[in-house]
Amino acid sequence: MGKIEICDAISKEHVNGMCYSRTVSKESDIFYCAKITDNEVRSYCYENLGTVTKNVSYCGKVTIDSAKGSCYLNVSVAKKDVSICENIEYEYTRMVCYMAVAAADLNPSLCEKIDKDAKDGIYNMRDSCYLRVAIEKSDYKICELITVENALSCYAYVAEKTGNFSICQGSGGCYERVAKSTKNLALCDKVGPIYKEVF
Repeated sequence: MGKIEICDAISKEHVNGMCYSRTVSKESDIFYCAKITDNEVRSYCYENLGTVTKNVSYCGKVTIDSAKGSCYLNVSVAKKDVSICENIEYEYTRMVCYMAVAAADLNPSLCEKIDKDAKDGIYNMRDSCYLRVAIEKSDYKICELITVENALSCYAYVAEKTGNFSICQGSGGCYERVAKSTKNLALCDKVGPIYKEVF
């Protein structure tokens, strides 16, 4: 007996449905999602099935908005297909989808789909997207696309990841951040004697 068949033995309908929604793993398992009577649990079953099979058609069967957006986001990242993000109703989740696909595909041009004024708390989402791609790709040149006030962080993260401290290009603030995070005292000489006291 496979994992999913074990769910058949559960007599409580809600628990039975939750079991199906957590164990679906292949296209033919759609039958189990359809058996679930609770709308919310059935939606999460379709979301999980869409995610694990990378089949966007299951996302369309989801009736809970947050789960539907999550399904489209997960499938778009798995397939590295930004066009799937367009199916997401909520703008914030759609922007997060663009960012996630850009990072997965190592494609900074996808960040341009994010509204230049979109914010995630205090952070500019387009800058955050460029930052993620720059770090994933270990490419400091992508930092040049970031607004001036956020570029320092980008250079520092890429320098830290790559170990190429020349990326800091003489910026004391960049060297300071990398020196602190890596505990590399030799970098303190590049920022000046005042920063040696930080360690």
